[in-house]
Amino acid sequence: MARLLLLVCALLFWCACAPTRHPSGARPKPSVPVERARPDTLRTNPKPAEPPPPQAPAKAAEMPGRRDTAGPYRIVLLLPFFSEQFDPENPKMPDKALPGLQFLAGAQMALQKSPVRLAVEVVESPTDDAVFQNLQASGQLDRAQIIIGPIRSGRVELVAAKTRAARQILLSPTVPTIGLTTDNPGFIQLNPSLRAHCAAIIRHARANLPPDQIVLVCKQKETDRLPYCQEANTALGGSRLRELVLPDEGAGWKSVNLADFIKKGKETAFVVPSWASQDFIMSFFIELLRVKGDEDVAVYGMPQWENYEQIEPEYLRRLKVHISSATWVDRAQADTRAFETLFLQQYGTLADDYAFRGYESVKFAADMLARYGLNFPEQLPGIAYPGLRGKMFFEKIRTEKNADTGGDTWDYLENTAVQILKFEQYGFQAVH
Repeated sequence: MARLLLLVCALLFWCACAPTRHPSGARPKPSVPVERARPDTLRTNPKPAEPPPPQAPAKAAEMPGRRDTAGPYRIVLLLPFFSEQFDPENPKMPDKALPGLQFLAGAQMALQKSPVRLAVEVVESPTDDAVFQNLQASGQLDRAQIIIGPIRSGRVELVAAKTRAARQILLSPTVPTIGLTTDNPGFIQLNPSLRAHCAAIIRHARANLPPDQIVLVCKQKETDRLPYCQEANTALGGSRLRELVLPDEGAGWKSVNLADFIKKGKETAFVVPSWASQDFIMSFFIELLRVKGDEDVAVYGMPQWENYEQIEPEYLRRLKVHISSATWVDRAQADTRAFETLFLQQYGTLADDYAFRGYESVKFAADMLARYGLNFPEQLPGIAYPGLRGKMFFEKIRTEKNADTGGDTWDYLENTAVQILKFEQYGFQAVH
């Protein structure tokens, strides 16, 4: 972990020097560990400044980044390190800082083999709202052509509004919010939304079953998710999917005969876009196993189910449970093994999901800049980009405001690639 602390200090200097590409096959030298780093060197204390005058938002057809393509591309990594919580008398970092540090470590590994020259600045995303607003008003982010981050959901909307006006490109690596911004063609959402997850589930279920053998299940407070499933089904043609909506309080199985929704002699798929209550999911499994008898059923659920500890693996196997996932790290692949090995060698710790996200975000940006320059967002729709966490596939997203405009007008771009995993003997595995 000392090496991750060193990274915070070293990368600030190293990135400002616009690193060039390492020769093919060259292996970057590992960082030298130190006993103690000074994490407060990352503290961002922008002076309050008068906010710039409002600018008219860019039209959706006008792509960002056409100001200057000479020299190295300027990128800002906007990440949380919680430096205000570091105790000078105690070098132990707060646990909240680990996602930002892991993301930064993965980003550095991508920078070491960038195919283009990049001038990268690491800026801490302050936790205090007033300090964050001062940061935006200070002009510190204005120098960037591309901003990667923030990785906390509460900040993305604010940054998106600023980059839209400034015609900068913003890569949002973690936040999956639907309709977070409008008229913002330079906003690229790398994490698929709930709508994309529901669409992937319905496509997989419909590839094997007709609509009358698929049932949507949720609690009353979760009914806003059902339209995403119905829309995906409508796009495939056929009748409307049946819905089973249960009261929010309690499982509600006494008032519902779940057996009435099972097609006799045919497979029935239950789609449950729910993750708020592990107890609800467990009670549904128990009831479904009780009433199904010898009938063939399958259950589709959300990524969070993979981390549920109270559910017996036998339930997952007998109910043929599938889940959607924006991430499928295939550790049998040589590229994945090489990344994890080098990460461990360089930083003395294992790479977590944030390290993969940091690596893929920067590598994606560098590869797209090398291929298309700063106008790469307009080239993204229809492109399948390979990553260590699975392919990314980008679509134009139009909010209700611009739903009927069509053509080359869109509000933002979203990676809609979602993998379906099925529970097998030793855990969830990708369905090919």
